[in-house]
Amino acid sequence: MTGDLSKDWLVYVLLAAMIGFFTFVIIKGNWGPDDDKKEEKK
Repeated sequence: MTGDLSKDWLVYVLLAAMIGFFTFVIIKGNWGPDDDKKEEKK
């Protein structure tokens, strides 16, 4: 990564995609158990 956006744009896109993916997985993982607990209380 040289800091030249015209050369490194793919690196930044991939980093953003990885961060977004892991954020989605973490949020989805946190939602799963909460939904199960709500169903058990019903």
